[in-house]
Amino acid sequence: MKYYRGHKERIGFDFYADIAVRIVQAREEKGMTQKQLSDTMKWTAGKLQGIETVRKRITLDDLEDLSKALDVTINWLLEAHDDSPIGKCRYLVTTDAVPDMSLYVDASNARTAVLELERNFKRIKARLWSNSRDRAFVQLVGVPVDKNKLKDRFGKYTDNCPLERNPEE
Repeated sequence: MKYYRGHKERIGFDFYADIAVRIVQAREEKGMTQKQLSDTMKWTAGKLQGIETVRKRITLDDLEDLSKALDVTINWLLEAHDDSPIGKCRYLVTTDAVPDMSLYVDASNARTAVLELERNFKRIKARLWSNSRDRAFVQLVGVPVDKNKLKDRFGKYTDNCPLERNPEE
């Protein structure tokens, strides 16, 4: 799904359930059991089982490791598509836990933005979620623009460009 500015995606339990379905699908297509994949990942069997049964939220680090082990992309696991072909976009994320605070995150798509924000919270030893039912609301607020598109839109800079426009001109 392609997002546009103003659209808000809700990320909650279903998001994690959909990821779990994709993990199981990829694992079974590889002919692997949970134990075999857990051993390959050097994870406890309980960790993979918790992710596949949606008793544990998966992290971006876990997704990166799983995508390598299962030979699929993170976007495939997330059922996501990058919102820009030239770089990361800016998203505004709000959670149920703290609805009066929104945070900006740079990511390739809205789904990755939530996981990236969670990773940033983990780095500073802060908790993003207050309980397992918390949801995030993600809104695309900015996309990267290449320099040629800027020149086409605003014109080429020259040294004799006026700093201000004179309204009488």
